[in-house]
Amino acid sequence: MNEANGKKKGFFSRFFSNDKSEDASNGKEYENAFVTIDYPLENEIVKGLHYGVRLGASKDGSVEISINDEEWKPCRFGSGYWWFDWGYFKPGDYKLSARIISPSGEVIVTSKERHCKVC
Repeated sequence: MNEANGKKKGFFSRFFSNDKSEDASNGKEYENAFVTIDYPLENEIVKGLHYGVRLGASKDGSVEISINDEEWKPCRFGSGYWWFDWGYFKPGDYKLSARIISPSGEVIVTSKERHCKVC
């Protein structure tokens, strides 16, 4: 939950969620929800034609990713992580954000932004 509202966030949410994120639930159902972008690392240089973005998240819903504030795209779950198969990108600077969506379509929590560069 948002600490500004007098409600405490869960351990992982305090460290991995974006300060401007909002929890969708009024109750305690999602208070420990978290999502974080594991790879690419902050300011990592990405090379090649394809990159597997790895995300860590609580099991509170499905995960989506946005690159450079464009539309949210679904991620897939496998081997204990969420993944986004990123390809056909152009050289430049990129900003990635992830979020968890509840089964009813509400945004539960949003990650901190992650920046990387494609060469």
